[in-house]
Amino acid sequence: MNRFYGNAALTRQRAYVAAYTVGGSLIVILQRFLTFSYDSLTINACRFLAGALTLLVIVIAFRRAALAQVLRRPAQLRNIAILSLLGFAPQALVVEGIARVPAVIASLIGLLGLPLSIGLAVAIFPDERRAVKGAGFVIGSALALGATIGLTLSQQDSTIEYSTGVVYMLLATLIGVLSVLLTKRLVITSDPLCVSSLNTGISSALFFVAALIWGNLSSVASAPLTNTLVLFGSGAYGLLIGGALYMVIVRQAGIVIARFADLAMPVFTGLFGMILFHEMLGPAQMAFGAALLLGCGLILFQRGSTA
Repeated sequence: MNRFYGNAALTRQRAYVAAYTVGGSLIVILQRFLTFSYDSLTINACRFLAGALTLLVIVIAFRRAALAQVLRRPAQLRNIAILSLLGFAPQALVVEGIARVPAVIASLIGLLGLPLSIGLAVAIFPDERRAVKGAGFVIGSALALGATIGLTLSQQDSTIEYSTGVVYMLLATLIGVLSVLLTKRLVITSDPLCVSSLNTGISSALFFVAALIWGNLSSVASAPLTNTLVLFGSGAYGLLIGGALYMVIVRQAGIVIARFADLAMPVFTGLFGMILFHEMLGPAQMAFGAALLLGCGLILFQRGSTA
């Protein structure tokens, strides 16, 4: 199969990546709006519930046979449950880590997950090795990573305060890498929409339990109707883009492409933040952002080899 070459499959893959990168950046904007009215656990619980129900309706309507196949495979169900735990655990670790180190250090540590996940994916999956060949990948990845580090350092102070915070962030990053690799394993053998719907359903249950214990679910009932619509609407939208579409990209284009799409997403988040919240970007941030998009573009649109 041709990867990122001029054909219908290539055009569809590029459209998926573009929709994920640009559309996914709006998720952060919506989440920030919600933080003005709700605590983070309540936000996650409600958003994941809305996303799980939306995905389940889609799967029952269009992927019923594929869903039945997954449900008949205990090993797949076990791995999906593990994937849900791998997605849930870093949330707590990140909160503890950010409380102990500056955000810039947290961002830089998070960047370690990119080369680590790509390196392991290349070592484990033969199809991923094709994505890292050629001058486009070498130049693009160097430019993208360098620009991301520059963008991160241009925003905040970089003094480490407590080593325990670094440990928490490293653990969250490593768990995230394992989650990416397990996602690839699952979507190779099962329909991505089915995997995403079941994963989101389990995650929503975990977040609801956490919200009942440490959150404030009652705030949903007292919030304005507009906020409630955004809360549940962003969950349906966000899990379709950030969950289901992400897994489709991992299956069709691979981990390497998906991870660099993640890397480019904050640039669009910054642009939307500037438009909606009037947050101004400095000249250095704009320059690094442009370099980041250029680097990711070289990777995402390079000509691949034939499998």
